[in-house]
Amino acid sequence: MEEEATRRLSSSPPGTGPGSTSETSLVVEERSGQEMRFVTTLRIGRHPGNDLVVTDDQVSGHHAVIEPQRGRWVVRDLGSLNGTSVNGRRIKGWKALHPGDVLRFAGGAAWRIARLAPHPDPKGAQALPTAGNEDPDIADLEVVLAWSGPADGVVHVSQGEVEASVPAGLPFVLLDLLAHEPGAWHDDSGLKTALWGRQANRLSRSAFHVLIHETRDLLAALGVPRGILEKRFGRTRLGLDPGQVRREPAS
Repeated sequence: MEEEATRRLSSSPPGTGPGSTSETSLVVEERSGQEMRFVTTLRIGRHPGNDLVVTDDQVSGHHAVIEPQRGRWVVRDLGSLNGTSVNGRRIKGWKALHPGDVLRFAGGAAWRIARLAPHPDPKGAQALPTAGNEDPDIADLEVVLAWSGPADGVVHVSQGEVEASVPAGLPFVLLDLLAHEPGAWHDDSGLKTALWGRQANRLSRSAFHVLIHETRDLLAALGVPRGILEKRFGRTRLGLDPGQVRREPAS
């Protein structure tokens, strides 16, 4: 049923597609009041390969995509079984999003579109050369994680003669946890506990997957392929060799 629905997918609006970026970020608000900010294409569904994995059984494996398009943001339903709705109306294909809109996937929790915010490039960030999006050459990529405080640090990357650095908070902490054993799979439950402690059980189900998305955005801003931060069936890993990652304690 789901595969048949996917084949009926409407065409995308022009200027969109996997990996699309925008000069504005999309800020959404959960019922709890927590805000989440997205700057690149967000794929949503139950399949672990999505950027935001939703465990609700009513949500399809590949349910919907939120993506930027020429200064605005749109949501596309991927032919899901139970649909995607904006302001209570089920959409077909894609629909532009505006502040105040209420977005819901199947019968799950609703998001309110809070605002579109400016998205400047991170200070000092430069694009690093790769061999292409599908098969990037990262053999000479080096990542240094330098702590600057109790819960933040600076991510420094170099590839060839190009270097870039950017400060970060929780995404830095996640990268540092994974850098203990680069290339090894880490259970998400253990990562959540290390990140949030006792509060981990009180956070929304999407909190960790939003952090994954934010960390991939951070890597992309530095020119590092988003795909080196891998997710699979409740586990996460940093897809680099141990010799490519160095951790530095706070000075």
